[in-house]
Amino acid sequence: ELNFSVSDSLSVTAPAQGLSLVSVGDTATQTIYADAGANGTAFIYIRNTNTSNSYSVDLRTVNGTNVFGTLDNGEFAFIPIDTNEGIQVLGVGGTVVVEYAYWTKS
Repeated sequence: ELNFSVSDSLSVTAPAQGLSLVSVGDTATQTIYADAGANGTAFIYIRNTNTSNSYSVDLRTVNGTNVFGTLDNGEFAFIPIDTNEGIQVLGVGGTVVVEYAYWTKS
């Protein structure tokens, strides 16, 4: 079990997305952050909400070919990304519900 608390202040601008859910299967990627077409930084929260079976979630760049991380059942990530990149997710083994949110640094 992981439990921590961190405080910081972040000024954000559009685009931003509050806490959302998307169901993603193992045959097609789902874009959760599109390439913004400009330099900058966005912070993305992604969580694999799966609690049964052994379905994981691959994290990929927007072109869908570069896997840079995998989230197993219940795991999450909070990562900074370049807004010139996008993030896609893909269920591995079956359909997974992914919880996500993002904020663009102003």
